[in-house]
Amino acid sequence: PGMSILEIGTGNGWQAKLLKQTGMNVIPLDITLPDSHGEFVLYNGVHLPVKTRSIDLIFSSNTLEHVDNLDPLQNELHRVLKPTGRAIHFLPTPTWRLWTSVVFYSLKLKRLGRLHPLPHQAEHLTTPGKPLVSRLFPQRHGVVGNFLTESYYFSRTRWSKHLIATGWQ
Repeated sequence: PGMSILEIGTGNGWQAKLLKQTGMNVIPLDITLPDSHGEFVLYNGVHLPVKTRSIDLIFSSNTLEHVDNLDPLQNELHRVLKPTGRAIHFLPTPTWRLWTSVVFYSLKLKRLGRLHPLPHQAEHLTTPGKPLVSRLFPQRHGVVGNFLTESYYFSRTRWSKHLIATGWQ
């Protein structure tokens, strides 16, 4: 209780809400106004509106892969973290990417097998102007690469190299 936690990419705020219920001081940040389960702070995706060396724990869940220019944000995370602080980042894995692709194609096959798709499914299959590529391949999850190269971008090796290069242990 009383620990200061900075959550990057709070989304709808449900994780921040859970942490607050345990008595922690949570600062939930995001770049957009989502449907929220509580209060949160808007920020520009780089500069953190937090005092230098004031945070005990930085937390993010499936956020860093969506950051366009990660190095400036990493510098800001270092700035706000106390010398004894920790950062915990949950990230998608190559296994997650594989299974989301398997599900994507299994749903496509299921839809192809139906002679009379449901109205909402028919619209998805025949959306005018929707590029063929987006109907044939899963969309990328992060800001780098595509659904195939994300297996590398989501790998432990790549994230470890990046985090070490930006000053994390």
